[in-house]
Amino acid sequence: VWQTASGSIGTFSAGSSISVQVTATGDATLAYSIASGSLAGGLSLNTSNGTISGTNSGTSESTTFTATIRVTDGQGQTSDRIVIQHQVLIMLTLP
Repeated sequence: VWQTASGSIGTFSAGSSISVQVTATGDATLAYSIASGSLAGGLSLNTSNGTISGTNSGTSESTTFTATIRVTDGQGQTSDRIVIQHQVLIMLTLP
């Protein structure tokens, strides 16, 4: 059973450090994976505990990344949850 709701896990600036955990509960050891889509560059999913972490690499524009995270229990049962991560490019203009 998923504890994290589907939808946005946040909006992050390019170059920012991120650590967000998606969680589920089950009868046995759980394994997390990316079933489809992708996370922003520089981020990875910890397959043991569901933590998405890393340093969000910059892009040339604001971008939305969508990934389907799958959790699998020890009996091979799966459940999917869609997570969306928004990346906002912050540009500084010096006079």
